[in-house]
Amino acid sequence: NLPYLLGYPVTCLKFYGNKDDVRVDHQKMLAATYTAGYVKVWHYPTQQCVFTFDEKERQPLALDFNCNYTRLYVAGKIFC
Repeated sequence: NLPYLLGYPVTCLKFYGNKDDVRVDHQKMLAATYTAGYVKVWHYPTQQCVFTFDEKERQPLALDFNCNYTRLYVAGKIFC
């Protein structure tokens, strides 16, 4: 149900999966890209949005974390 809180389809979902993170709460994060041009990071047990990135000029279509989970990379479409 979380991805549809904005009312727009989701193009990609990724769970934060760093099991070595000392903060267990960090392991309960989910990142999503939306067709409306947003990237949101959710704390899924509480359904709270922790970060929102407005990327309407570059429609986000995919995302992923780097191997040590210190960066979130977003790929999309650039409108010229």
